[in-house]
Amino acid sequence: DLAAHESNSRRARAIARTHPGYNACLMYGTSFKPRLDVPTYCYFDATTAQIGRFEGWAFRHFSERAKRDIREYQREVFEHCTAIFPRSRWAADSVRDDFGVPPDRICVAGAGPNHYAEPPAHAPYDRRTILFVGSQWERKGGPLILEAFRRLRRDLPDARLVVVGCAPDVCEPGVELVGRIRKDDPGGLDRLLRHYAEASLFCIMSSFEPFGIVVVEAQNSYVPCVAPARFAFPEMVVDGVTGRLVERDDPALLATAFADMLSDPARLEAMGRAGHEHVRTHYTWEEAARRIVARVERDLAARSASAHAR
Repeated sequence: DLAAHESNSRRARAIARTHPGYNACLMYGTSFKPRLDVPTYCYFDATTAQIGRFEGWAFRHFSERAKRDIREYQREVFEHCTAIFPRSRWAADSVRDDFGVPPDRICVAGAGPNHYAEPPAHAPYDRRTILFVGSQWERKGGPLILEAFRRLRRDLPDARLVVVGCAPDVCEPGVELVGRIRKDDPGGLDRLLRHYAEASLFCIMSSFEPFGIVVVEAQNSYVPCVAPARFAFPEMVVDGVTGRLVERDDPALLATAFADMLSDPARLEAMGRAGHEHVRTHYTWEEAARRIVARVERDLAARSASAHAR
């Protein structure tokens, strides 16, 4: 909604006026452009071109003209920014290819888990428990995961699928529906962390995913991840090291991946350790902030040097 964008922009400028003395502005998202006289930056997960290609969110209901208008608005935001901070290389490629932004103005910032709690000790990996965490069952690939799980149960009848975050209309052996867990409720985060600690592997098979912080959280809790080989997942899941990437939305292929992984608890444990280390090295908010601050400080130094030269 372009009217909402303009309203957001006016509000952003009003907020900026209450904080005199700032020398840079970092926007979360691209739903406004404050047009300030300082270097301006934006941080976001996916571009409108990517959302439009996969008809994510409400885009499937928009007219082609509305989609073009939204993409053009984001293009103007990108042109206004001194540099751009997408969360992933996948989004960075779209900024370059779909919007024509030069690579030297694009800096992949990354992201981190949405909590700082230390994960509890992980249970043995031989429990044959697959964990799904997500509030949107269909978009996150729940029906595909369920069909693969049914196939898996033919050979591993003691396998379990635990569904957290939603309550789909499913009632069959081996499937446990936990429902929504609010992290900020008393004991909520501990409950969620226990589900991670009891999982042999985590699976998400999204039809569209702007980023997928849930994979970061799962790996941080020593859980190997199975995800589609698309979007930003190939950056987060190191295929064969921290989990598996699945090339097609094929329940037989996914069931085979489940069976291969669950048949080797020692390998699952090694993947869990590797995933935890991968997150602690590459996917923390401290690291994301470091990348952003380093680029902003570099730009401010160049701006200061240019002003002194004049």
